[in-house]
Amino acid sequence: MRNKDPEATAAAYRALSECVNARNFPENTCPASRHVQLAAEVLVKDGHYHGFQEEPHHIATSMLTVVAELYKARTRLAELEGKDSGEKA
Repeated sequence: MRNKDPEATAAAYRALSECVNARNFPENTCPASRHVQLAAEVLVKDGHYHGFQEEPHHIATSMLTVVAELYKARTRLAELEGKDSGEKA
């Protein structure tokens, strides 16, 4: 599968690499976030991830879990910064 936006992929991978020092296993990671990271890294490297064909519900569950936790974290940060949680960032 051909990457149609290699610049965006490279930027996302750089962003992950820049914050890798913030990853403090197991304190601020979970199985779902590690699974999604692994899947993304394999997709970037190989262009496919076997988990999508073999166990699509497993990777989908991990992705949904990570997005839910991201939303919670953003809401909490907004609260700490004194923003209205309905305000767009």
